[in-house]
Amino acid sequence: MSLSWQRCSPGDARGPSSCHKPLLPGDLALRLLENVPQSMESDAALRLGFAVLDRDGAGVLASVCLNRVGRLGRVSRTSANRLAGLIGAHELGHLLLETGRHADTGIMQAGWAPADLRRRGLVQPGRAAPVGHVVAVSRSSSTMGS
Repeated sequence: MSLSWQRCSPGDARGPSSCHKPLLPGDLALRLLENVPQSMESDAALRLGFAVLDRDGAGVLASVCLNRVGRLGRVSRTSANRLAGLIGAHELGHLLLETGRHADTGIMQAGWAPADLRRRGLVQPGRAAPVGHVVAVSRSSSTMGS
């Protein structure tokens, strides 16, 4: 397995040539999106990331919504950088496991609300979340689907 980080911006023809190549079966791409709009769906406010899988469970693209992760970090007083890593691992897990299902415990469980973070021990009461910005790079430059 090889790892390649690319900074790709939508519509940026000057980006690395790999930004413009389609993903192939067997590829795994983690896309970090900086400004995902709030959706009208009732559960979308808590949707921090997503993985795109076909009917057979195969997929190559996982995404993390950094603005939503940052908001959850502020509300729950948890490091947004740490949350982004956990959400990325969760979404890549969907691709590797070839399923959209969630587990009852561990990184593949569904709940990421502040109460879920407290229950998992990710929140340290009385401490502010570190201020920081996750630098987003990925191989894909397409926009988020529904």
